Amino acid sequence: MSVSFQLREGELEELDGLVGDELFQWLVSTNRADVADELTYRELTVAVLSDACHFLCESLLASGKGKLAVAYALLRKPFKESLLLLEWLCGSQEEFLLRFSGKSVDTYVLNRLPKEERLEIIRAAARNVDLPGIDEKLLWLVRYSKEYHNSLETLWTKATHLVTSVKASATEPSNLNFVFSRESAIDDQWDHYYSIVPLILRYFVGVAEHVASRFVAWDDKHRSTQLFLRDLAFMRFATRPGGSENLNVDSDSLFTDLATMGFQCTECLDTVNIGGDGVDRLWLRSEVKCRNCGHEYSAWDFMGGAN
Repeated sequence: MSVSFQLREGELEELDGLVGDELFQWLVSTNRADVADELTYRELTVAVLSDACHFLCESLLASGKGKLAVAYALLRKPFKESLLLLEWLCGSQEEFLLRFSGKSVDTYVLNRLPKEERLEIIRAAARNVDLPGIDEKLLWLVRYSKEYHNSLETLWTKATHLVTSVKASATEPSNLNFVFSRESAIDDQWDHYYSIVPLILRYFVGVAEHVASRFVAWDDKHRSTQLFLRDLAFMRFATRPGGSENLNVDSDSLFTDLATMGFQCTECLDTVNIGGDGVDRLWLRSEVKCRNCGHEYSAWDFMGGAN
């Protein structure tokens, strides 16, 4: 999180005791606005990511307990605001930092930005992250559309308010949002949660990594394994009944290829394959188990140096 710069003669005494706004003002007054911007960028990235992760973690935990109203309500801030700010840093960090360091917050109030400006922010970020099938149209539809009844915007609005009147999220007569949900309705809400949240989370991670890569150096030895396990987990998600047909085909091909790969067990000399439930063990626990003797191998050991 630290930023280095060269001190001039006599500046060490000037810096003594300066923190916060005073330090930033000193940096600007000594023609080091670039250092101040870099500090701001890093602090923003870590703070926004940390805050978003708290909300996302609690949302996932609430969903695991079947508390769907809570799970949806907790998604609003990280997906609608935190992600948009990170997308802004991902595609146009200089513009955001210029507005952020201005005299008024009015220029970067996220929910007041015109639709076209938000679309351009999302478009630039999606282009940098470059995940197939994920573009600004899909991301807008899922996160911001008030006309689409299955958008997250619709569902977290209903989860937050007992009664809503917007057409796509209008409360039915003699009803309250999420309060009188029957078992079938809860199942539908659960299906929807797990059909869309993993997709946005995967994109979220891509945006976060692109933003953080400006000051975070990845571990090259383990990076390829990390990306492989992430993609493998996402492909397993894609095989669920509601998944994309193309993703299902790609997933089946990948799992078939994995089943044909193997290595010799150091304990019993049998061949260790990654097939069947071994795929889930691999992405979930980062390990492979010998079916013959039960010896376990960490993916970080036998794949850590792969490129």
